[in-house]
Amino acid sequence: MRNHGGEILTKVLSGGLALGMAGLLTACSGGSTASPTSAVLPGMQNAVKHGVSPDTVAPVYGGGSTFISLAARAWMDCYGVAIAPGSCSPTVNANVQLLYAAVGSGNALTAYLTQTPATSTPSNPPPFTSTLFPNYPYSEWDYSASDAPLSSTQISQYATADQAQRGNPIELPITTDGVTIPYNPSGLTVPSGGLQISVNTLCGIFTGSITNWNDSHITADNNGVQVSSNLPILVVHRSDGSGTTFLLSNHENTACASTSFPWSFGVGTTVAWPTTSGFIGEAGSQGVAGEVAATAGAIGYVGPGFLGPPNNIPGANLQDNYALTHPTAPKQYIAESTATVNNALHTVKLPHDPTPTDINNDTIIADSATKNAWPISGFSYIDFYQCYANKTLVKNIKGFVTWDTSTSLPQGQSVPDKLAVANGVGYMPTGLKQVTSRAIQQLIAGPKAGTCTI
Repeated sequence: MRNHGGEILTKVLSGGLALGMAGLLTACSGGSTASPTSAVLPGMQNAVKHGVSPDTVAPVYGGGSTFISLAARAWMDCYGVAIAPGSCSPTVNANVQLLYAAVGSGNALTAYLTQTPATSTPSNPPPFTSTLFPNYPYSEWDYSASDAPLSSTQISQYATADQAQRGNPIELPITTDGVTIPYNPSGLTVPSGGLQISVNTLCGIFTGSITNWNDSHITADNNGVQVSSNLPILVVHRSDGSGTTFLLSNHENTACASTSFPWSFGVGTTVAWPTTSGFIGEAGSQGVAGEVAATAGAIGYVGPGFLGPPNNIPGANLQDNYALTHPTAPKQYIAESTATVNNALHTVKLPHDPTPTDINNDTIIADSATKNAWPISGFSYIDFYQCYANKTLVKNIKGFVTWDTSTSLPQGQSVPDKLAVANGVGYMPTGLKQVTSRAIQQLIAGPKAGTCTI
């Protein structure tokens, strides 16, 4: 799942696959009356596509998770009018531009629940404004992306504050995620196969109990190689509300319970990190990765898309739950990849049109016991409202999600799947794609008696 973007994207763009997908999904790409905040696309005033003039481009505003932000930007630049250099040519729908502000999962869920655009400064990259829609904060907030699902408290908050106006909350999985453990190799003697970290050692490091790279636990993990004679460990964590923090803390809370270093900092998008000199907080995934890259002895947690440029830092090989309980298994330490993340999540199933409660009950895997399963795995979700005030907005959201979750090609072969892997996240299994593609059809333009008042 690491970012082999140049190789994969070259294959995507040089082949006919992008064109094929756009042609195959033209049903998603038709135009309609633009929203009141539409803009004129430069150079397209006289263009006609399928009998519809794409002179105007309607926006879709939202954002959230920095973990999936690189993949989200690539998808959105392929589906609609590109902000960054386009991933596909032609785009699937020349009448829409999707904007994504990487403000973190916590800020995004707050925006979703309060129906108020996020105001926090987004992590950069990726770009979050364009020449067509240059203003931030956005004028509205249409969706939120988060690596943490709505909690039971937030579900109740929605029922009280939003349900009457916006209808049901529509929360859908959109990617599979494996949280990597990046480290700065400066001053370390790293074995040829990469740094190995056991369950016990990982818990010791992130609880602040193992504080130096010369610790005997780390030496034992690496077959007797002392990776440093004396180098303090600096744990770099998220300072903002983060779904990546949720995935890490949820795993640690479960996995560390049976170790020498139990987790006591809580579970959520924010946790009670120690304030000692061995810990430092940074905003956004790029903030964490950048600090790790700049500081000898540093270790952190990010999506694999942030291991590559500009950071260029390695991720540790981790011991999984299966290896912990099978000490004679031939493979004790594994690398994060699409395969190992899918191994961790392969049992997840959802009902037709799942509710946020279904998401909570069925998709959170704290510490998979499957063989060769990446231990810190989960999903990212997008939260929509059932009702929107604009028909064009509803059509554009449905079109994007339908395109993104298409199962017309084998797993891993569609443009969205390839873009996901190239940008550090995983594509969902076919069954979950089908659930998401069906469930997005619940979106409607309000008001509708008995459902919503917007």
